[in-house]
Amino acid sequence: MKQKSFISYNDLYLFKKSFKNIDIMVQDNVFYYKKNVCSIKKKYKKKYFEIDFHRYFFSEKKISRNLSYEPIRYFRSNCFINKLKKLRYGKFFPEIFLDVHGMNSIETKKEIANLFSICYKKNFSYIRIIHGHGKEILKRKIPLWLSNHPDIVAFHESPRFLGKSNSIFVIIDISKKI
Repeated sequence: MKQKSFISYNDLYLFKKSFKNIDIMVQDNVFYYKKNVCSIKKKYKKKYFEIDFHRYFFSEKKISRNLSYEPIRYFRSNCFINKLKKLRYGKFFPEIFLDVHGMNSIETKKEIANLFSICYKKNFSYIRIIHGHGKEILKRKIPLWLSNHPDIVAFHESPRFLGKSNSIFVIIDISKKI
């Protein structure tokens, strides 16, 4: 069925007459886009590539079977259990620290990826990531991200004398370089 028009012909004529000399509006929306790695200057391109390379592995979808949450610990394979035990008792001293208090998960991923690139340049293998207490969002997410990275050998919750539940000790295999 056809819908009836409630506008009379006289009203339609007056409407068209009043809008006769008006131009069509041009689209003036501004669209913002993320800078691509290709548009970055050449001297910074390698730095961004390294950071994005490490961030690629930080996903929450894949859960490793060697990851445990009580206490937080992970080992890549059975040959690294001894290193995990030494981490548990505080035998390794971290060479570099990263404090992610007050950061959201996107900033934290970026900082951890940046930390990994620094570790490869300076040959650091022992890291301490301090996530703090708070709502324990980072405490749950950081172990997931680290367990998916192929260069992580093991990590464990920090020992009791170093503030047990607010940081993670990590061992990186730095023999693999980008």
